[in-house]
Amino acid sequence: MANRLRVGVIGCGLVAQVMHLHYLRELSDRFEIAAICDLSEEVRVAMAREYAVPEQFATWQELVARPLDAVLVLTSGSHAPIAVAAANAGMHVLVEKPMCFSVAEGRAMIEAADAAGSATTPLICGSSKSRARCST
Repeated sequence: MANRLRVGVIGCGLVAQVMHLHYLRELSDRFEIAAICDLSEEVRVAMAREYAVPEQFATWQELVARPLDAVLVLTSGSHAPIAVAAANAGMHVLVEKPMCFSVAEGRAMIEAADAAGSATTPLICGSSKSRARCST
């Protein structure tokens, strides 16, 4: 299928398994899951098999070096180093919450996206629970 976005998924834990990978497959006319990355070899192999992903990596640095259009950053911890590297590589970047752990990290992420050309390299922070109720 021509003109599909080639997507890399970094972090294949619960959020990836119950949300993002499923939806990317459901929208396979628009997206190709081209690569996945997870520290756990068992999880990588299982997700690659389940979603017919041709490339799998143990480190995000390897995945970001691939010719991809976009990455989903679904890891635990700060997403800033991955998002900055992906934006510097000219990729669209979607990060799950939390976006980062400090204002400085957030600024670095935005600056990397802006430097790459925000019209072509958007930085999006999403939440798989965007409709969840908040209580005070």
